[in-house]
Amino acid sequence: MPQQVFISHAHADRGFVEKQIVTPLRSNGVVTWFAGEDVATASEWERAIQQGLEGSDWVIVVMPPEVFLQGGFARKFFGLWTSVKVG
Repeated sequence: MPQQVFISHAHADRGFVEKQIVTPLRSNGVVTWFAGEDVATASEWERAIQQGLEGSDWVIVVMPPEVFLQGGFARKFFGLWTSVKVG
């Protein structure tokens, strides 16, 4: 059974993520989950992220330092991440 990789990224990094991370992973048979394809609307963002994390075996975070240092996104993402039940 292929493992799933959850990929978190800033909207501005979507092109880089698709070209440099998603495409190579998929070409090697790795299932990927990322908001560019797996979240239909902003209103379902949190629920979709939670489900994506719960269904994934690995997490890749693509985040420039300035985004992490802003805090809001990082707190929200890592808050969701740490609430995921593992096992």
